[in-house]
Amino acid sequence: MFSNDQALISNALPISVDFEESKEELIPTISLLYKRIANSVNGKESALYSLAEISTFISYFTSDNPQKFRNVYRKCFDMVQLNAGNIPAGGPPITFAHNINGLFESALIYANATNTAGQRFSFMYPNVYLNGTMVVVVNPDAVNALSQCDVIANYLKN
Repeated sequence: MFSNDQALISNALPISVDFEESKEELIPTISLLYKRIANSVNGKESALYSLAEISTFISYFTSDNPQKFRNVYRKCFDMVQLNAGNIPAGGPPITFAHNINGLFESALIYANATNTAGQRFSFMYPNVYLNGTMVVVVNPDAVNALSQCDVIANYLKN
């Protein structure tokens, strides 16, 4: 994961490659180039937001060993659909089972919402979070119900 090669540090591919003239040197050069391409592509974050658990291809450091990385997973929740209607203003928290096996901690969790007045906004903790078994959403709009609320949870697993 750590390298003196700037292309690997920045997770970008070199824009030019000098291939060796001799056949004996060509294969190692192509092998190294392939490894760099694979590392760069595999290290890019997934832009897939799914209702099913996916790997994001994000690597998150470990506190006691910063050179050891853990995988980050993502799962999205359509809270209005799960709650079968609008999420009321000023009401109690809405909860729904997240069904994540081995949840260790949240890496990033946020919600995108639309209220019944048509205003769109995003919010984070303390209005949306995961506990051991549930997704918890508190409507931060004291006046309007949420007519749409998607929760995006990025998390670490044991």
